[in-house]
Amino acid sequence: MKIIICGPPHSGKSVFVNNLRSLLPSDALQVIMANGDGEGYWTNNDNQNEIDKARKEYKSYTDRNTPEAFVKWRNRIANSKKDIVLVDIGGLLDDTKKTLFEVCDSFIVVSRDKDVKRQWIELGTGCNSKCIASIDSVLEGENILRTTGECIEAQIARLERGNKSLSETKELRAIAELILNTIDYKRIVDIEFLPIAIELDMCHKWITSNGREIYTINNYDLGKAVQIYDYIKNKYPRGLRYRVKGANYNWEASVIAFCLCKSDVSDISFWDEWTSCYITPKKLISRPLRRLQSFVI
Repeated sequence: MKIIICGPPHSGKSVFVNNLRSLLPSDALQVIMANGDGEGYWTNNDNQNEIDKARKEYKSYTDRNTPEAFVKWRNRIANSKKDIVLVDIGGLLDDTKKTLFEVCDSFIVVSRDKDVKRQWIELGTGCNSKCIASIDSVLEGENILRTTGECIEAQIARLERGNKSLSETKELRAIAELILNTIDYKRIVDIEFLPIAIELDMCHKWITSNGREIYTINNYDLGKAVQIYDYIKNKYPRGLRYRVKGANYNWEASVIAFCLCKSDVSDISFWDEWTSCYITPKKLISRPLRRLQSFVI
C-alpha cells in the first residue's frame, strides 16, 4: 500500500506523518521524502528553540524539485517492497506531482484550507489514486472523528512541530487501523533452521584442531521430517509471516512451509543462496503419507 501525504504548506503534514509512523509496524514500513519544498522530519524535535537556531542556517531546497528528482522519487516509490510506503510530497500543488500519484494507490490530504484540500483531492483521484483520509488541520479546537470506513474524515488540532502525542488520539489510530486492515498486516518472524537442526540431532558435528565446533545438516531422513514438523507446529503459530534461513534442502522447506502455511503460502519465504534474497514457494500440492503429507514446491 503506497500512500501519499499531501496538502498545502504549513498544515502539519510532517508532524502528521511523524505521529502516524509511530503507530505502524517498522518491519512493514518505509517513509519516503519525495519533495524539495519541505523542511523534513528533523524539525519535529521536542526542543523547538534549537530547531529555530538550526532553521536560520538551513538552506532552501525548493530548487531540488527538478525533473530528474521526480524520476528518482517515482522509481524509489515504485520499487519499494514494503507493505506500507508513506510518501511526503510537500505542499506545492502542481501537475509535476502527478507522476508520484500515478505510482501510489492511496493518499491522505491534510489541510487548513478546505478549498485547497478539494484541489488536492481532485489531483489525486484524477490519477486513479484513492483518498483514504481527509484531515482538517486546525490550530485550536478539539480532535473530531467525523466518519470512518473506506475514507476517514476528521479534524485534528495542534499539528505543531514537536507534538508527538497525536498517536494517542482516536483519529490517528483510526487511520492506522484502516491501513493495517487494508494490507492484512502480519508480523514477520525470522527462523534460523540450523539451531533447530542441532537441537533435533540431525547434524554431523566435528571439532577443529583449535576447538571450533562445525555442524553440517544431514541428508533426508523421514524420522527427522516428522520431528521437524512436530517442532515447528509446537513452537511457531500459524497465521504470521515467516522468513526461514538455512533450510537448504527442498524436503526441509516443504515440511516447514506446510506446517506454517495457514491459507496464503506467500506468508512464508525462504532464503535463496543463488539470488541472496528471500523467495516465496509455489503453491503446495499434498497427498497423504503416514503422519505427514508429501509436498511439491
